[in-house]
Amino acid sequence: RLDVIGDALEGDFDLVVASHAGETPDRLRSWLLFREPCQVIAPKDHRFAKAKSVTLKDFDGEAMIERIDCCLHDGFSEACIAAGVRPEVKHRAAGEEQLQRMVLAGFGCGISPPTIALANGLVGTPFDGDGLEREVVLATVAGRRFSVAADAFVKVARARDLSPKTAA
Repeated sequence: RLDVIGDALEGDFDLVVASHAGETPDRLRSWLLFREPCQVIAPKDHRFAKAKSVTLKDFDGEAMIERIDCCLHDGFSEACIAAGVRPEVKHRAAGEEQLQRMVLAGFGCGISPPTIALANGLVGTPFDGDGLEREVVLATVAGRRFSVAADAFVKVARARDLSPKTAA
């Protein structure tokens, strides 16, 4: 995410659609496109895969795989600390595909948004109650002129409700 934002600031991209995490550079203008709850992903034979939902307490002692530079990591860690829960984060993945492969291989569970397709053999289980969520934003560099196509995309994206429940 940070590399893409840096590339946009350098002029490589007109628009960025990304998960929002932390502070946005002053030179970027951003608009919230949607929020979505997150889920735990586990192999189909894992106890989480058989549950209707999971709570933070369920993660105490659970082997977890952390995604590097994931917008969800800080929120999940803070919620676990507040709840007195200590998952065992033993592995880190560089992206969603690597995370899913590691989960399939049995290295632990992961956290992922429900709008990302899961590999065969994985199951997504929602968090019970106020779970984690991610914000997806559209960002542009302030003051940069848009192409006609980029301008049209910004107008359409800002005018529509793109939340996962209505995006279809």
